[in-house]
Amino acid sequence: MVSETGVNGMTPEELKGFYEQCNTILAHLGVPLKFDLPFILITEDAAQTITTIIQKVEQAEQLYPNEGMSDLYLRMGLVYWYAFHGILMRTASKDWANAKKKLLRSRARDYMARVTQTDDLSSIATYNMGMLAVDAGDWADAEMHLSNALKHFPNDRKIIESLAKSQLELGNPMDAMARIDDALALEETQRLWVLKGRVLRDLNKPQEALDCFSRSLSLDSRFIEAYDHIIVVLHELGRTEDASVAERQRAMARTPDLDQKVTDLISELKKASAETTVGAPPRHFIHIAEEPKVEVQVESYPAELAREALRSGNYDSAIQMAEHILREEPGSVDAQLTLIESLVKTNDLARADHVAHTFYENNRSDPRSWYWRGVLAENEGKWGASVQYFSKAVSLDPRQIDAWVLMGDALLKNGKVSGADESYSRALQINGNYPRAWLGKAKAMRELGRWGAAIQCLDKYNMLEPRDKDSWLLKADILFEKEKHRRAVEAYDRFLELDQDDSHALGRKGIALNAIGMQDEARKCLEEAVRLDSTNRDAAKWLKTLDGGDE
Repeated sequence: MVSETGVNGMTPEELKGFYEQCNTILAHLGVPLKFDLPFILITEDAAQTITTIIQKVEQAEQLYPNEGMSDLYLRMGLVYWYAFHGILMRTASKDWANAKKKLLRSRARDYMARVTQTDDLSSIATYNMGMLAVDAGDWADAEMHLSNALKHFPNDRKIIESLAKSQLELGNPMDAMARIDDALALEETQRLWVLKGRVLRDLNKPQEALDCFSRSLSLDSRFIEAYDHIIVVLHELGRTEDASVAERQRAMARTPDLDQKVTDLISELKKASAETTVGAPPRHFIHIAEEPKVEVQVESYPAELAREALRSGNYDSAIQMAEHILREEPGSVDAQLTLIESLVKTNDLARADHVAHTFYENNRSDPRSWYWRGVLAENEGKWGASVQYFSKAVSLDPRQIDAWVLMGDALLKNGKVSGADESYSRALQINGNYPRAWLGKAKAMRELGRWGAAIQCLDKYNMLEPRDKDSWLLKADILFEKEKHRRAVEAYDRFLELDQDDSHALGRKGIALNAIGMQDEARKCLEEAVRLDSTNRDAAKWLKTLDGGDE
C-alpha cells in the first residue's frame, strides 16, 4: 500500500518502482494524461488515496528532484489543477482562496514543466500547459504554449479556438480572426461563431457581429452566451425593442423542458398522422364542376419518415416506405438514396446495385451516385473500381467526407498506405471530429511505423468513441509492442472494462504489469488469461516464469 510506504530511506532505483506504482494507481482512479475538463468525479476513498500519493511524491521529489516519469508528472499537474477548481476554493474567503489558487496553479505548472522536450509526451505537456493557462486567464502564457501545441496537433479545433481567444484577449483581433476562420473551416460550432462576433465587435463592426451571434444560435438555439452578446450589441445600437425581444427569447432558452415537451408532442402527432396515412385506403376525390380544380400536394413527411426509419435501424420499414414513395413519385432523389442505403444495410446487394445503377443513369453529375457505386464495388471485392468511384465523388464534391474515409479504408486494406493517409487527412480537414477518419489515420500511421502519431490519433478517436473496445485493444497492443508498459496497462484496463473475458488482453496486461514490477497483479491476470484460453502460450509461459519455472 502506498500509505504504508516510507520514501525517506529509498534509493533512486527504489523510487522508480514506487513512482510506477503511483502512476498506475492514479491511472486506475481516472486521472488522465491530457487536460479535458477542469474537474474529476471520484469517490471519497479515491480522493484520500490521491491525496496520499501527492504527499508521498512531494516528499520523494524533495529528496531526488526530477527523477520521476513524465506520465506521473502530467497526472500530478492535473490533480493540482482539479484542486484549483475544488469546492473549497468556492466556499472559502476570497483572500484565502486566491492565495491558495495561486499556489495550486504554480504546482500544476511546475509538474507539467518537468516533462522534457525530448520526451514522447512533451506535446501533451505543452497542450496541457496551454489549456491550463487559458483556464486561469494567463493569456500570454496560453498563446506561447498553444502555438507550440498547434504544431503537434494541427487540426485540433479546441487548440485553435483557445489560441484565438488568447490572441483576442491580448489585443490581436486580426490574428484571432485568422485562427477562428481556420477553425470554422474544420467545423462550425456555436462557440466559434460567438468568438468571431466578439472580434468583429472589437473591430467596430456591430452588424457583422450580430450576424455571427445569430449564426451561433442557428447551430444551438439555447446557447445563452450568444443571446447575451446580441442583447448588449442591440442596446449599443439603440435598438431597445429588438433587445427586449432577444431577452424574452433568452428567457425561453433557459427553460428547455417546456420546449422539449412541445417538440415531443408535435413528434407524436406527426407519427400518429403518418400511421393513419400509411394504413388508410385509397382516397376517391369528387370534383365538383362549380368549384375550381385544386391540385392536391403530396405531403413531404413520408420521405422524412423513411429516413428516420433508416437512421433508427428499422431497415425493412425504410425499404417499404421508400418503395411506396417511388411508386407515387419515381424521380424522388431522397427515396432512391434511402432505398439504396437500406438495401446495403440489409446486405441485399443485388437489388441495391440495380437501384444504384438506375440512380446513376439519371444523376451522373450527382456525387452521391458515384459514392454508392463505390460502396457496392467495395462490397463486391472490386477495390480498384471502388477507389475510382470514390475519387469521382470527391472530385464532384470535395466535402464528401464519407467518400474520403471509405476510399482511405479501401486503399489501406490493399496496402496503399500513403494514399490512405492522404484520404483520411482530407476527411479531417472537413471535420476534425470525425471518428472514422481518426481511426483510419491511426491504422495508417501504425503501418507507416509512426506509432507515436498512431497513439495520438487513437487518443482523439477514444475521446469521440469511448465505447469502441476494439480501438482500446489496438492502442494497448501498439503500446505493448513499443514496450510502453505503463500506458499499455491503462489501455488494456479500458478495453477490459468493455470485454472482461478476453484472454489475449489479460495475458498481455499481465506481461506488462510484470515488466513494471507489479508481480502479484501480473500473476492474477496471467492465471485468468490461461483459464479463459489454455492455448494462450505467451500467458502460460510468463505464468510459469513467475511461478519459478524455466522460460
